[in-house]
Amino acid sequence: MHQRAKEDANRYDAEHNALMDDDYEVLTKKRINWDNIADEFVSNNDRLNLRRLQGSEKEQELLAPDADMKGIFEDEEEAQSVARSFLKVLELRTPDQLKYILLLLSSIVRNDPRRGRTFLALHEQQNGNGMAKNGLISSFSRVWLRDDIGQFSRGKAAIIAASILRWSEGYCLDYASLCNFVLSEFNKCKNDQLMSPLLALKGVVRNGEFQRVFVGEGGISKLAHILFENDNHRQVIYLCVYNLWALTFAHGGDAKESALLARLVRGQLIEKLVHFVKAKMSLKITRVTLALFENLVGADKFNEMVVLFGLFPVLSAMESDKKEQAAMEDEELKKSVRSLLDSLEKSVISLSSFERYEQEIRAEKLLWGPCHNSSFWKKYNKKLEEDNYKLIRELIALLSSEDPQTVAVACYDIGEWSRFYPDAKGVIEKLKGKYKLMSLIDHFDAEVKQHALNAVQKVLVKNWKQDEPHHTDANK
Repeated sequence: MHQRAKEDANRYDAEHNALMDDDYEVLTKKRINWDNIADEFVSNNDRLNLRRLQGSEKEQELLAPDADMKGIFEDEEEAQSVARSFLKVLELRTPDQLKYILLLLSSIVRNDPRRGRTFLALHEQQNGNGMAKNGLISSFSRVWLRDDIGQFSRGKAAIIAASILRWSEGYCLDYASLCNFVLSEFNKCKNDQLMSPLLALKGVVRNGEFQRVFVGEGGISKLAHILFENDNHRQVIYLCVYNLWALTFAHGGDAKESALLARLVRGQLIEKLVHFVKAKMSLKITRVTLALFENLVGADKFNEMVVLFGLFPVLSAMESDKKEQAAMEDEELKKSVRSLLDSLEKSVISLSSFERYEQEIRAEKLLWGPCHNSSFWKKYNKKLEEDNYKLIRELIALLSSEDPQTVAVACYDIGEWSRFYPDAKGVIEKLKGKYKLMSLIDHFDAEVKQHALNAVQKVLVKNWKQDEPHHTDANK
């Protein structure tokens, strides 16, 4: 499955190396005649190098034929000569000229990411391996730091820098510089504007040292936020999930030993990923999501979460339904589905109601169902006093969730627990639960507001009884 996901990534690059609208405009309107560049910037040899890489102007092609490109970059001396020429013309100050240069070079390295090694080798040859490692991407970071440069050029510069850093070791300042740029773009971009920073991340995410910087700066939560905000944009979804999958190979490739799992295995994120599989948005999204799931199998809480969110019957249908089988074009995807079914089967057992409730708490995602009614709380209210009221503490913490349904259910559960547990009022007050409930009475969501009000009444009034049927009981 991992091999197929990598092949999907390669196919993605091939599909999207076709020029986008902005790229085409730069190609046709900003193409540079190297003879017009002053001798102070380029030599005749540089002009020759750059012409060899350009496609036909008559045919409006960006790059030279693949065979010519391959011949240039397979010869180390020629490849480094070309790299020197590019670094020279990056000193040009005209934004329109930089647009074309960066489009040309970003397309070259995206066609074959190994070409980034040429710039790394050149830098280390010029600066020496023993010296302090920095400045590897300075020619590109200067571009995205300029106030007069637009998003197009900044994004292309980041994609090139990523393809160079991917092969490097020890360039801490450069990793931080690229990471800061990518995260900054994540914060201010939407929809198609996210493509360049996501492609830059895709280019460098396999570098273990960069991964540590990215995860340490909250990168996983930023990717999750992008998924929630752009859940109809298939290219953005694919790139986000691909980057999450690649991150599971951090720290020696064993995801289960990595601290980043605590950031990945979060209820709302896992539920969203399961939704993408259910929605059948595209084969490559399904494939890379299942590849991510395969890497997370066995991680703390993960198996229970995906079962709770309904992945198992979806996988079963993919395997057994004839229409689903027809949609699964290759054997590798079928093997992946079978592998996940085998791994999750032990988690799909007949659980007691309370065990299911514990799963919801761990997933930080509460769902209306049989665990949320008066009969449940009458039976299990004393279970929440175990381990110094650990579950009630976690339930109160869920009152701060960003998911309105989780907050509404948590309000209902706290109210019901207070009805049946003898010292519930004192415990809830001590844990500041009553204050949180009261603050939710003015919540923007009507369901949260109603259940918060009911919960406050249950906590305050002894022998509280509701005149109308419980919201949750009425929907069972």
